[in-house]
Amino acid sequence: MFILPLSISRAPSSLSQDILENILEHLNFGDLIAFGACSRQFRDCRNAYVLHHLLRAIAVYNLSLPSLLATLRHTGAVIGGSFVLSLLLPASSLSWTPASLDVYVSFQQTALFHTFLLESGYDIRHNFHEEIPSAMRSHISSLEIYTLQHRTIKLFSTGSLHAITPIIHAPLTCLFNFISASNIYILYPHLTLRSLCLINPFLVYRCSLK
Repeated sequence: MFILPLSISRAPSSLSQDILENILEHLNFGDLIAFGACSRQFRDCRNAYVLHHLLRAIAVYNLSLPSLLATLRHTGAVIGGSFVLSLLLPASSLSWTPASLDVYVSFQQTALFHTFLLESGYDIRHNFHEEIPSAMRSHISSLEIYTLQHRTIKLFSTGSLHAITPIIHAPLTCLFNFISASNIYILYPHLTLRSLCLINPFLVYRCSLK
């Protein structure tokens, strides 16, 4: 499992910013970890790049990253789904964009996150039909869809006190990643960072394969 803290730092002065960004855009998260381990300067550059990459990705949803991280911290919520996966793979290799921003929050904190989204300009969408993967269904008490222009945020309310419970019951291991208020977690790095995944072992043992 990889855990990378989010922090703001300066880039190395020995290389131009353009060259560094070009290098980093071709690295996956594992390569970024190795790059940052070379020196303190490269570590600071790596952390700044990851944070900037996250800032740009969140800005697409008309959200302030500091406000979002503060809300994640206050509610114990996490971000999951394809949005996180898009941050883990090399930026230069992506040929797709996430369909939505998926947020998982404990049922006890759902109202607080609901208020945050409304204050951010989002409207709740009614009369929708959204299929939840069967393996995750028993761990999700409700799903609300929020829209702003052409952007969508899905708020999954978990039936337990822990926001990550549905994530570790996702159908594929490539979805076993999440962003908390302070870290990015990858539970199957040696598969995910090589663009590989397995069927969730829980599914294999709980039902017959078709």
